[in-house]
Amino acid sequence: MAKDERERGQKKELLMEAAKRCFLLHGYRRTSIDDVAQEAGVAKGTVYLYFRSKEEIFREVSAAVIHKYLTEAEKAAASPGTVEERLAAALEAKVLTVHRLKSS
Repeated sequence: MAKDERERGQKKELLMEAAKRCFLLHGYRRTSIDDVAQEAGVAKGTVYLYFRSKEEIFREVSAAVIHKYLTEAEKAAASPGTVEERLAAALEAKVLTVHRLKSS
């Protein structure tokens, strides 16, 4: 991967993490592009280099969170044990994912 691509990916990840914190703290309606930019420590225009709108950022952040949860739940469901134990592990994976989001 070229240095520019890597830096671009890192900047997008920074913006997504900042957006995630803003959405968790303020909710979708009260979060603005300005909030995301400020949280990430970049200019507002930088956000628009990576995302067309607040809705697009929200969709990408939501997809990443859902993917993480599903990955953890699938691992738990495939682990050894009874159906009840595996279901409990999958539900625990969900709770832990949400907890980690709120703690980060």
